Amino acid sequence: MTQRSSGSAPPAASSPAPRLDRRELMTLAAAALGATTAGCATGGVPSSVNPRFAEPTTAAEYMSTMKLGTQAGDYLEMPYVPAGLPNETRAADFDVMRNEGRFDHVRIPAACHLNADVDGRIEEDFLRKVDAQVAMALERFERVVVDPLHHYAQWKGEHGINKFQRDAERVGPLTADQHAVRATAMWTQLATRYKDVSLRLSFDLFNEPGQAKKDEGPPGLTAGQLNAWHAAVLPAIRATGGRNARRMVWLEGWNNRIDLLTIPPNAGVIGVSPHYYSPFNFTHQGGSLTAGGMASYVEDIKYAKRWGEINRVPVWIGEAGVSRRIDGKRPRPPAERAEYTAHLRNTALALDVPVCYWGYNSNFAQYDQPTRQWLPGMRQAVSGLPTPLPVRAVPSFIQLKGGRIARLVDPNAWWSGFSYDPQTGILNAQANTTGSDRSLVLVFPEVPVQSDEVWISRATEFTGSWGIGTCPFYLDDSRSDRKGTRGIDVRAKDLLGRDQYPNWRPAAPGGHPNAYGKLASGNTYFAIDLIFQAGSPAGNIRFACIQAT
Repeated sequence: MTQRSSGSAPPAASSPAPRLDRRELMTLAAAALGATTAGCATGGVPSSVNPRFAEPTTAAEYMSTMKLGTQAGDYLEMPYVPAGLPNETRAADFDVMRNEGRFDHVRIPAACHLNADVDGRIEEDFLRKVDAQVAMALERFERVVVDPLHHYAQWKGEHGINKFQRDAERVGPLTADQHAVRATAMWTQLATRYKDVSLRLSFDLFNEPGQAKKDEGPPGLTAGQLNAWHAAVLPAIRATGGRNARRMVWLEGWNNRIDLLTIPPNAGVIGVSPHYYSPFNFTHQGGSLTAGGMASYVEDIKYAKRWGEINRVPVWIGEAGVSRRIDGKRPRPPAERAEYTAHLRNTALALDVPVCYWGYNSNFAQYDQPTRQWLPGMRQAVSGLPTPLPVRAVPSFIQLKGGRIARLVDPNAWWSGFSYDPQTGILNAQANTTGSDRSLVLVFPEVPVQSDEVWISRATEFTGSWGIGTCPFYLDDSRSDRKGTRGIDVRAKDLLGRDQYPNWRPAAPGGHPNAYGKLASGNTYFAIDLIFQAGSPAGNIRFACIQAT
């Protein structure tokens, strides 16, 4: 989860330094680590094994006790520590999580990158704060995940956060490759610090990596650069010795695209941690909770579970939750928040894929720290006590078959590399070597749609790089295509005569809704707009849909 804070930032360094190339940065980082990590192993976190909890030595053993967790968030991962002080997680809070919420694991986010210099030397005062959180959590929970590179914005290409960076003038100009070296230096320092700590502590390498350039500065990392960094940082962590050779380490997908992850060979004990906030128009925006939206979350978890089984890695949903206030202002109906939270619990237990709620406090809170009370319905929703909170029945997505490629005015506008089998519902595409995205529309006259409906489409399985969105079409028997064939598919229009276009989304994670509004066109039916991206290898895709009632 990404959080922003208002308030004045601490002063940045005043003397500019020249931009470092990759070799210079690696040399400096190595020298810095030799000076800073000597003699500080465990960093104040007890290394002794807690006899109350068994020590896991395999990924399966680590996962065996993980069902439901929460986050000590909106504290150390805030842009600078004073901004997070109202949400400081103390021993009493960890007790509430464990004893009242019945959580079995906790994730500890922190912004070590904002409290480190250009060479990756993390400030000792900040590390002690992280140590304190880790130590309190390990005393109470079977499993603890430390997430020390939470919202590493500069690496993603977002440079507005530079004003909160301790070494801003030197960190700001770094390229994505240089940030990768800096991140490895930080992880080497952290891994050395925690190398003798219980194996119940696991490492989450990089929270929500991606490329989301929003302002001037070097662009963020690509999926390929992330995969290359994983291949470099994992051996560096393992090489620090102690228990780290057998420690669980979590990888997150670029822009939450686990399909783009490459699992490094000989990576050791690892897992994959996608974050799902579907349906996003409810969890983050002003939409209402619908049964279709709840079904979309279930399908996201099923997709991740299948992916993990195919790739032989465990999956843990590292973040999921719903905001307390809409746009940070209007209160969200507590009953909807509680029902959705209980739905996340039910899904985790039913599919045996653990989830870690975001979060315990602040805008996504389950618990109100100032009043020391659970928010309405939340304790029952997360703990299932005294009885599980009632949740409405969740429908299943409809697997789409039948239909056809749309008949359009210019049939030659569509790419000949597509072929569609209505018996299976599978659309095939040749490798796209054309240098431009190719597009088409699949129409399903068997699925009628009406005004003011919201429909959700998702790819149930796919290969290749796609963008998808839903929209309504209708058949116009009065018009002909350019070859003279009568009857063409026409995009439905709203009451102002505007075409209904979808919101484009990646194929996975899917389940993004499109609201149709008032339709002026009669006899409209469901359709899927598709983009097959330039440079994509050959691929195929099939779909399911649901109405978000």
